[in-house]
Amino acid sequence: MLKLSSQLVLALLLFTLLPSPLLFSTSASAQVMPAPGPFGGKVNAIVSNGEFLFAATETGDVYASKDNGARWQATNIGNNHLEILSLAADGTTMYAGTRNGGIFRTSDNGASWKQLISPREVIGKNITALRMIGKQLFVGTDIEGLMVLKGNELIPRNEGIISTSIQSIMADGGAIYVATGDGPARSRDGGKTWQMILNDLPELNWGHTVIRANGKLFTAGSKGAFTSADGGDSWNGFIQAQIGEGYCEMWQSGSVMVAELRQSGAWISSDAGTTWKQMENAPADIVDLTTHRGQLVAAATTGIYRSSDKGQTWQPQMNGVTATAVNDLVEFGEMVFAATENGVYSTAKGDARWQRLPAGPDRWVRSVGKHNGAVYAGMNYGGIQRTTDNGASWIPLSGGFPEDKQVSQLVSNGSKLYAVTWGGLFVTADDGETWKNIPIGEQASTVMTALLVNGDTLWAAISGEGIFTSTDAGTRWKRTTKGLPEGADINQLAWQGNTLYAIVRTFPSFGRVSDQLYTFNPATTSWRKAPGGPAKGEELLCLISAGSQLVVATSNGLYSSSTPGKPFKAITSEVTSGRCGVLVGDGVWFGTSWGGVRGVRF
Repeated sequence: MLKLSSQLVLALLLFTLLPSPLLFSTSASAQVMPAPGPFGGKVNAIVSNGEFLFAATETGDVYASKDNGARWQATNIGNNHLEILSLAADGTTMYAGTRNGGIFRTSDNGASWKQLISPREVIGKNITALRMIGKQLFVGTDIEGLMVLKGNELIPRNEGIISTSIQSIMADGGAIYVATGDGPARSRDGGKTWQMILNDLPELNWGHTVIRANGKLFTAGSKGAFTSADGGDSWNGFIQAQIGEGYCEMWQSGSVMVAELRQSGAWISSDAGTTWKQMENAPADIVDLTTHRGQLVAAATTGIYRSSDKGQTWQPQMNGVTATAVNDLVEFGEMVFAATENGVYSTAKGDARWQRLPAGPDRWVRSVGKHNGAVYAGMNYGGIQRTTDNGASWIPLSGGFPEDKQVSQLVSNGSKLYAVTWGGLFVTADDGETWKNIPIGEQASTVMTALLVNGDTLWAAISGEGIFTSTDAGTRWKRTTKGLPEGADINQLAWQGNTLYAIVRTFPSFGRVSDQLYTFNPATTSWRKAPGGPAKGEELLCLISAGSQLVVATSNGLYSSSTPGKPFKAITSEVTSGRCGVLVGDGVWFGTSWGGVRGVRF
């Protein structure tokens, strides 16, 4: 009797379970392109300067508005989308401080920007605060303290300051005040020397801000809010009798002050801190405050809001601000859902806008999936939630699922829903009511990076360990790493017809990554580099099967190949840094890192 090797048996079995090309045939429906957006995202700073409003975002853009925030447009700051942490105005000149990217300046309302410090000087420096005092730009950083900008150099000004974490800078008469990681400090010689002004303040009081209003100083931080009537020589906690105790952040715009406490919420004072009133409808997690054309404008972790009634009610003002990364997309009937760093959004096909769903996950949603008539959302931290009414209400799902693990992918297959997490692979057969961990080999809790399912065949990628294959729904696994670089990460898997592709990431040196497409040969159960992939050095972000084509989204654009094993060609589109994609009609919608959702027809 002819005996087959176990390797050949596995190869033949895998080949019989390869998907039919018909599984990827596209609908003949009309082209449907996504609405602009979704709008919103974390805004770190907001400044009014003349007729313009400027907003600094987490995704590395400075947005400008000339119509009181009704519409926003990204300015061309050219900082490779490093997060913008701070803004400052000086006449017609604006300054922007970045995370690990230095300081930029514009004198034409954002039409052009100039980097003021060489890249070597800014490594490790996060510019957390900026303030023009006289003719000097004072610069606060998170780890190197206070500095002043002279020419293209940052000169330290930390004599007398204990903590090198600076959160805010304020000038009042002949004194300068800063909020540090150890509380407030004061300088009376133009910032040359400093005195920590901590009398009567609690110990270990991390400082958020120092404000001058109505002849008094206010400071807020991790131990609450305090006031001083003698320039900071002594402090008292009388304000806490009105707004409460505990961690407090505070902002000022003219005579209006806003305080936000973790325990008692947001408070507003319209008389420079004399009396306070709780804001019932305040934006969640305010980050900054300004006044523009007589109205309050707040920056928050969810976007930009405006109040025309002194803070009693707030309206979102985010049209044009795509300041949230879109991590995943799913088509569900006539709806498309987007998982973002700013919660879950939805839009109806052909609709003119995206809607942020107020119920359910509020931030850091990593994945969305559909299964058995419901939509599921997986969080960065917080488990999985389910909606059966298009997002109007959500149900948290526990039942054995770890809430402290990032859920990076949700895959539906028949009666089962799989969850790919940074703590292993989980499956449910009862719509998420109970979950079971599926050990991969001998590893029950491991960082998974990708999953592809076809019937009972599972392809599972583990960080640094390669790819494992199961042909019995996860009962037994076999390592399938022949031909892959040792220690590589597999970031995504996708079929093109009967050919399986993988994005393979290696780490040639500290801080550097190298991405390459690989294909799997079932006859030899081995992997090899795909010919003619995207340009060397491009970051490969996602793979999408679109009919007969396989599309690769990279940090710079899109590439496609219509025939397995043939070279990929660049596609002309507006999509850059596409993180995910979904087929909608005869096109593909791509979720990007900072440009919202963009559509391409194939």
